[in-house]
Amino acid sequence: MAGAAAHPLAHRDVRLGHRAHRCKGKHQGETERHGAKHSVLACHGRARWPKAARCSTRFFASCSPALARRQRNVVNEPDRNGTGPLLAAEAVSFRYPRQDWAVRNVTLDLRRGEVLGILGPNGSGKSTLLRLLSGWLRPQQGDVWLFGRPLRKYAPREIATAIAVVPQETHVDFPFSVMEIVLMGRAPYLRGFSFESPRDVAAARAAMERVGVLALAGRTIQELSGGERQRVVVARALAQETPILLLDEPGAFLDVHNVVEIYDLLRDLAAEGRSVVTVLHDLNLAALYCDRVFLLHRGAVFAHGTPSEVITYRNITQVFETEVYVDRNDLTGAVNVLPLSRPYREQLRREFGGPQRAQAPRDQ
Repeated sequence: MAGAAAHPLAHRDVRLGHRAHRCKGKHQGETERHGAKHSVLACHGRARWPKAARCSTRFFASCSPALARRQRNVVNEPDRNGTGPLLAAEAVSFRYPRQDWAVRNVTLDLRRGEVLGILGPNGSGKSTLLRLLSGWLRPQQGDVWLFGRPLRKYAPREIATAIAVVPQETHVDFPFSVMEIVLMGRAPYLRGFSFESPRDVAAARAAMERVGVLALAGRTIQELSGGERQRVVVARALAQETPILLLDEPGAFLDVHNVVEIYDLLRDLAAEGRSVVTVLHDLNLAALYCDRVFLLHRGAVFAHGTPSEVITYRNITQVFETEVYVDRNDLTGAVNVLPLSRPYREQLRREFGGPQRAQAPRDQ
């Protein structure tokens, strides 16, 4: 392997005298437990083999899981900071045991600094798709890509430093304080049994202040209302300081004021360069806050594009199977969707016929 270019991090460990080519599998677990800051030098303690400098980067990385992680971060840095999609799904499909396909052949991409909305009726696969994008579920077909690399090849800690998730519901049985809940967002940056640093506490306080729950820091999570809990979970995700944020109906349990505050915050995050994927049922909020939307029907993408391209009378009546009134807001210029009560729906059906149902996607 003489002449092969070695990674600069590999040369640094070699100069310290590490016998790289003798690192065996039994040391890998020890190195993994110590984290990325611990080089495989400690596995052997001493070595005087200058020929190790000629080991290839691939061979050296295979000997050291910690160094391999550092090498992968260097390789992915252009994708992480580049102009390509940060997160992408390529023809992903998923089904739960003994059930029909929950997600069917979905392809989408998340760009830097945008708010992407996922719309659809109940049971259309929105939450499942979000779990696939976050790595909680692995697609049975297709692949999810993070910074130009398959998501399945990342360690959970690496994913947690790139993607923060706000689930639809959060159950906490132990009486943690709000500060403790938000500090959980700093877990990916802690090693072993170490405690939070002053920087971690500052990040948690900044996140709580931004969401408006700093005054609740000393209260337990059980003392809060559903809306207050939801804002605490959003603060925990912000404390994670990730470039990507996935939210499953963040406006659930919130009043009008707090819903608008949350979505204003998402727009601010996008303006700062962070990328947001949000599942939501409110079509008017999607039209007002999202740059692009994906409309799902029975697990498949029925339509995608800008809100004005997707949120149309034809698409909404077919997918949701109900009559609506679609107009444009004179003040904001955004599409505005109004549901109709039964007398008006029946009147429209008498005059124009019932809404045409969307064609079900084919089974794979």
